[in-house]
Amino acid sequence: MGVPCGTRQGGTVDVKIVSGGETGAERAALDAAIRWGVPYGGWVRKGRKTEDGTLPVSYDLKEMPTTSAFQWRKQNILYAYGTVIFTHGEPEGETASTAEMVRLNSRPLLNVDLSLMDASEAGWMIRAWVREHKIKILNVTGTTAGKDPEIYRKVTGAFEAAFQTEMSPEGADPALAKYSLPKTVDEAVERLIEELPVKTRILIARMDETELGSLPFSLVRFMRERLDSWLDSDRLMESCKDVSGDDKMHVDYAPVLILRALWTRLRKDYGIQAIKAGR
Repeated sequence: MGVPCGTRQGGTVDVKIVSGGETGAERAALDAAIRWGVPYGGWVRKGRKTEDGTLPVSYDLKEMPTTSAFQWRKQNILYAYGTVIFTHGEPEGETASTAEMVRLNSRPLLNVDLSLMDASEAGWMIRAWVREHKIKILNVTGTTAGKDPEIYRKVTGAFEAAFQTEMSPEGADPALAKYSLPKTVDEAVERLIEELPVKTRILIARMDETELGSLPFSLVRFMRERLDSWLDSDRLMESCKDVSGDDKMHVDYAPVLILRALWTRLRKDYGIQAIKAGR
């Protein structure tokens, strides 16, 4: 299903894009893949029904034998290596249910909150996540156009940005050296800063330490997934123990320590912006 890998404007894209063809985020991903000659596929509801009518047959998607949204979404989730969900703000309604379905089926999940970043930053985040989790088939979903008229344009921009640089789960270019596991708290903080959009860095810098627990859900989940995978490194855990002064520190406390170190660093780097913002 789909077409051969694209080579437009610079890298080969070795990831297949999957979606259900719904309006908004899903349709944007398909259209971007088609324009770039990137393999795509997925399953659509019986009758090819979508929010805006019938999905044209020009989209090469398989039709499910049922109109059940649960079965349709689950099929795409299970077929893919991981799922990215696009929203403005925290997932709500059907997108929240889809996120929970991904987690229940033990698949990697990335929620891209487009209210926290622009298209180029979202594209960077997608590339980093695909490489880190070795995603070869990427399921894309998110808010529909009827609920968010801006989502199509922004998701299109995110994939245009992602496709402009090689997006491969194998990571053949030298820049991928940065995707090795960080070995120290300082390295983990540096990596998080690299991955977080400027708006998000300033958001964290503006907070008092007591407010760190009120970070947006999507941001907390993104950082938690990063830290959980990085803490497979014994050397990073040893660094956390050294920084804390507690050689018996449990691994569950390490993300809290790293988050506080991130906040301290961002307060230093973005202190002026934080003051201007009213802190």
